[in-house]
Amino acid sequence: MVAVQQHPGKKHHRNSRYDGRDRMHIALDYLRKHDTLTAKKYAKLTHQSKERAQAELDAFARRRDNPIVAIIKGKKVVYTLAAPATYGHKR
Repeated sequence: MVAVQQHPGKKHHRNSRYDGRDRMHIALDYLRKHDTLTAKKYAKLTHQSKERAQAELDAFARRRDNPIVAIIKGKKVVYTLAAPATYGHKR
């Protein structure tokens, strides 16, 4: 999939090789090996803009059936895996 983003005087092409399910698995696999995931790192892993990566991680964190949760650390938001006892329950 190739998306063209229009900005005054500029054209940016983003080539995302992965669909939404693939990207969620990328995030989960990364979080199983590391404590936290940032939007910047996720953007690099999935070949997306940082803004799109942030929005997608936020959407993952809002889903009740997903173990990814958002944590605010100062001005930065990082993502981690929820404790197994809270996964799948209302947050």
